[in-house]
Amino acid sequence: MPPSSWPYLLLGLSSGAALALLGPFTVKRVEGHSMSPTLNPPSKEQARPPSEDILLVRRLRAGGPTQEEADQLVGQVVCLKSPRRPGTTLVKRLAATAARGRAPGGAEVPEGRCWVSSDAGAGRYADSGLFGPVPAASLTGVARLVLWPPERAGTRVSSGER
Repeated sequence: MPPSSWPYLLLGLSSGAALALLGPFTVKRVEGHSMSPTLNPPSKEQARPPSEDILLVRRLRAGGPTQEEADQLVGQVVCLKSPRRPGTTLVKRLAATAARGRAPGGAEVPEGRCWVSSDAGAGRYADSGLFGPVPAASLTGVARLVLWPPERAGTRVSSGER
């Protein structure tokens, strides 16, 4: 990391930490390319690997959202407990619930469950194309802003549009 990046890193991390202490927020690092180009977009410089975005995430209440609350989150980028890897948090787009939208191929989503997708291509990454609909209770947060890298800091994430 170039020395000129340190002030931005410290500012981003301290801002994220302050917000986490002052409200229902947390900070989440996005790993991998499943949410590209929304998150971790490819680098414009071929020699430099893409950065890992750090997000400001609004926590959802313990036990996850109600079905009605989950319905309102369709289209947004969410954090959820991995159904396959305990202790792991995934970052995906909430694509459908029983009341809003349909799973790819027109399949219905059962009541109390949600369909989550990767922006980089459904079924190519760990999403509902691989493990099926997830319980709405597994949703833990909604991504709001990119805090890092500096050139993307302040970018809104969950506008509900792709």
